[in-house]
Amino acid sequence: MKITKKQTNELVKHGYTPKPNGGFLDLYWDDFGVRNWEQVCDSLGVDHNVEKVTIAYVGVVSGKIEEDTAKEPELPDGLQKYIDGVGLNILYRNYHKSTNGIWSRAEIEFEHEDENDNPYYEVNIDFGCQDDTRNEQYSETINVYKLHGAWTFDFNNKETK
Repeated sequence: MKITKKQTNELVKHGYTPKPNGGFLDLYWDDFGVRNWEQVCDSLGVDHNVEKVTIAYVGVVSGKIEEDTAKEPELPDGLQKYIDGVGLNILYRNYHKSTNGIWSRAEIEFEHEDENDNPYYEVNIDFGCQDDTRNEQYSETINVYKLHGAWTFDFNNKETK
């Protein structure tokens, strides 16, 4: 698949960066979830019950993401260190420190504001143990906020994956 030289020149004239050699893009329903998949299928005019849609494309590059907008948002001072410490404490509450193959990861899912416009963060703590004899993975969700100038948290819920 390819666009012609004339089409390429016309696109350049209008300020686009042509991508004259086309390609194929596979979209899978399990990457979108039911509601979003229905929107994709509706926009492409295909049945909702398909597992995969392949799109053939030629066209233009219409813009690039600037470096500054692609960076992760800056976190308040001490927040990442605090949630990493909470993650380790949760890990050590469930496994002895000398256990081989234990791991934890703390990641902010959402930033919220309470009724007084104070920010708080919904944080997922994933942890577990993976070695020759077991493959365990658990998740706890906590809310992290400042209280009297110091980071603190409370448990939101507990879930096993």
